[in-house]
Amino acid sequence: MLDVKEVVGKASLFVSNVFGEEEVRNISLEEVKISEDEQFWFITLGLYVPNKNPARKHLGMTLASISEPYLKQYKIFKIESETGKVVSMKIREV
Repeated sequence: MLDVKEVVGKASLFVSNVFGEEEVRNISLEEVKISEDEQFWFITLGLYVPNKNPARKHLGMTLASISEPYLKQYKIFKIESETGKVVSMKIREV
């Protein structure tokens, strides 16, 4: 069975491979859990992703962006404890 450091590394590598060109920033470990039967690890990572839908504020005749360029998201990774295969990635609602 893979240890926690190994599966956190697998989740981080998965993020890098999937989001590569989107400039994901500041990946942080948020939560770690193993299933009761120890078949899966659940790793939650926090990461900043580009804000693709910035809010707009009407200022007279023009619209100005008032939002941050990056948004923090939380992703939960389900990883097989024996192989380290990432089975799923879900958005964690906060």
